[in-house]
This record gives sequence, C-alpha cells and structure tokens, in this order.
Amino acid sequence: MLQMEFTAQERDQLYHETFYNPDPEVRKRCATVYCKALALPHKDIGTFVRVSQPTVRRYLKAYQAGGLAQLTQVNRYTPTSELEAHRTALTAEFQAHPPQTVNEAAERIEQKTGLRRSPKVRQFLKSLGTKSGIFPPKPTLPNTQHFSKKNCNPAWQKRNRVSGMCSLWMPPTLCGCPLSVSCGVLRAFSSRPPVGGNA
Repeated sequence: MLQMEFTAQERDQLYHETFYNPDPEVRKRCATVYCKALALPHKDIGTFVRVSQPTVRRYLKAYQAGGLAQLTQVNRYTPTSELEAHRTALTAEFQAHPPQTVNEAAERIEQKTGLRRSPKVRQFLKSLGTKSGIFPPKPTLPNTQHFSKKNCNPAWQKRNRVSGMCSLWMPPTLCGCPLSVSCGVLRAFSSRPPVGGNA
C-alpha cells in the first residue's frame, strides 16, 4: 500500500478535477487519487471508481511522480490520413472537375497522390464538405405540378368511383377478424352497395 500525504489545497484541487474536468478518463483518475486522499483502502477505491487494483496503483504512482499535471495529461492516439497532406490540391481538383462516382474519385486520387485508398475515399470526400461524397450534388427534379391529384387521369378516377369498393386495404390479421367478416365490414362501410349484390 502506497503511503501518501495530501494537503487541504491538494484535496480541493483533486475534488474539483474529479467533478469538473471535461475528460471522463481524467475525472476517473482524479477520483481515484481523491479517494486515497480520504484515506480509503485500495480495495474500496477500486470498487468505488470501478478500476482494477493495478490501475489504482498506476494512477497513484502517476500522481506521486508528476502531481496533478501528470494526472490530467491526456495522451490519446488520433490517427490522421495520409491524404490530409494533399487536401487542398484534391479539393481544388474535385471542384474544378467533379468525379461522377467514388471509384472515379479513388482512381484520380491514386493518379494525383500515388495513394490507393478505396475503402476510405467516400469518407474522405465527405470530409471535404460534400453531402453525399460525390461532387456535385444530384440535380433537382423538374417541376412536377402537372402530376398533382387534380390533374390525375380522369379515367382512373371514374373507374375508382364505379367499382363501389372501398379503397382502404387492410390485412385481415390486423383487425383480428377472418377474411370473410373483414370484407363484409369493409363493404358495409363502403359508400355504395356492392355491384350485382342485394343490399
């Protein structure tokens, strides 16, 4: 068990970092050391903070070695693409001559940079600011007002009225009735009697 002494100011700093540091990993480290400052045993600290005993010892040794600065240091690996070095040239190239497909973009990237990145090309194109990963976005459809309901085919509207059948279709299992009963219910709610039947 590590023997450590804490001043009131160190306890206050650890308490503040435990609850107000934006990084959750740093908060966990500071909570571990703060619990040690409250003289809790290592087993209870590990249970409370939900870390293993070797992790508790590692956090405490890091605090002993470098203080709060060592404890709050974040060293995360963030990979960067090799295409980032060519970002400005590729952006200018694709805006001047937009690719039609992702495969075409991959071929042009390989010709320009010498890097083959087939699986990551769409992701890279999206990072350039395109919505779908392809330049330019799809063209908009022409004006479709002539397809509105009022301009619908009148023959179809007439056929629909003459049939006298309800245009609502519902599977018989949804209403819990057998097919013959549900068809009778639908016909009963129809505005016209069935063709050729006695009503």
